[in-house]
Amino acid sequence: MNPKSSATARLTAGEGRLPFILRVGVTGHRRLDHTDDLLPAIHEAVRSQIDYHQRAARRQGAWETRLYLVTSIIFGITLIAAVLHMPGTGQDADRDTTWGLLLIVLSIGMPTLGAAVHGIRTQAQFRQHCQRYRRMAQLLADLETTLQEARTLERIREVAIETERVMREETSAWFGVMRFHDIELIS
Repeated sequence: MNPKSSATARLTAGEGRLPFILRVGVTGHRRLDHTDDLLPAIHEAVRSQIDYHQRAARRQGAWETRLYLVTSIIFGITLIAAVLHMPGTGQDADRDTTWGLLLIVLSIGMPTLGAAVHGIRTQAQFRQHCQRYRRMAQLLADLETTLQEARTLERIREVAIETERVMREETSAWFGVMRFHDIELIS
């Protein structure tokens, strides 16, 4: 079996990339025998994780911002409709005009829509995920800096193993939070 297919089999079985690089010394199809080859391979693995967490933080933050904005706009529309409806705007004598009926529908319907959007925003936890991804990206960036300062093979291994541990803990914590996340009904 060639090293590349062996690497693929081990990586898909749940083995992390950094211990694989450290133990076997193989990336792609070439063998890494010393620090000059090992450091760029580990740096590439850590950098890709940092980039992933930064993109994910931006994506989660964008969803949080959008849904907050939509909820705020819906609240504003509801407030305006209710204030206009209170003095009887859109009513002629004993009957409501089209404008009056629209104000009634907006006063009743928009809070329902706003609650639904707010519920989606709350249950999806966009803000919490954004913060978590940012925190992880910063932690990995700090470890990357430590890795760049490492001069011996032993120190490179220590930092790479610590980086792998941090990534595994984060993955485990994320699965724990998401797997057992109950959907709450807002009453």
